[in-house]
Amino acid sequence: MCRDLTALLLVPYVMMKLSPPELVHIPDAKGLAQRELTEMGPMSLAEKGLSVIFVVSLALWASSGLTHIDATPVAMGAVCLVLMLDIINWQDVIQEKGRMGRNVLDGLFDDARFGSCKIGHHHVDRQRCGRGDFVTRF
Repeated sequence: MCRDLTALLLVPYVMMKLSPPELVHIPDAKGLAQRELTEMGPMSLAEKGLSVIFVVSLALWASSGLTHIDATPVAMGAVCLVLMLDIINWQDVIQEKGRMGRNVLDGLFDDARFGSCKIGHHHVDRQRCGRGDFVTRF
């Protein structure tokens, strides 16, 4: 724990020394931000919906120790809601050259595989069950 806190405090400081930001001061930053926000206009209903889905997903993920809801159903539920509410549509997903669909399917298969490991049905990778050291998809 102490090592983690030390790293949490030291890493930003070391990174600022090794690679200082190129832009330190922005003149009239507040005015610039106000103009940009005005130009963007109010949040749309889809943006508000996505914000709610994101916050609820984050809360469920962060409280998984209390709620005993795994991150996979939370993520799948969020993706399903985003698709069902037409915040993004399947064409947007397909335009990503299948990457999103593949990640969703890979996540489902990994969850199913490790779930079957836990109940003893996956004999080939039984020694790896529960450790999560599956092949990286990237």
